[in-house]
Amino acid sequence: MKDIIVAYPSKKTALHLAGLLEEGGVSVSHVCALGASVLQIALQMHAGVVVCAASLSDMRAEELAERLPFGFDVLAIGMGTDGMSNLVFMHPPLDYADFINTALVLSMGSGGTARRDNGGQEAIDKAKEILACTRGFTEPEAHRYLQRMSMESGKKLEAVAREIIDELL
Repeated sequence: MKDIIVAYPSKKTALHLAGLLEEGGVSVSHVCALGASVLQIALQMHAGVVVCAASLSDMRAEELAERLPFGFDVLAIGMGTDGMSNLVFMHPPLDYADFINTALVLSMGSGGTARRDNGGQEAIDKAKEILACTRGFTEPEAHRYLQRMSMESGKKLEAVAREIIDELL
């Protein structure tokens, strides 16, 4: 299981999130407030998951995800779009069970999420397009659907996307 780092501008909120994760069976190794602190901690670890705000005091979740070493995933709470393979946004208000399950799935990932190659990203984009056309989903709805199916099946997002393409085409 990967280590969990909670990063939030408000210490009170960071500790609250860490407590929720611990209650849900997810062990938190570090709590901090800045993206720079997360990057320093990450350099000492081989893989992990960062649970953070969409925007920290010194950087946004997208920048943090980009700057983290290979093997790290970011679960950002707030508004944004999942444009990177190692970045997942959860939009408030959070459902406790979804939050815990997402953190668990990310923390149990084998050896870290590799940055997606173009073929994998193309499959995900194509599956989102198909879901938008056939089921009337918006792009964020289609992405959340893919994430949910991925979590429920235990398969990678790319594999679920390819299955949807095969099923609906």
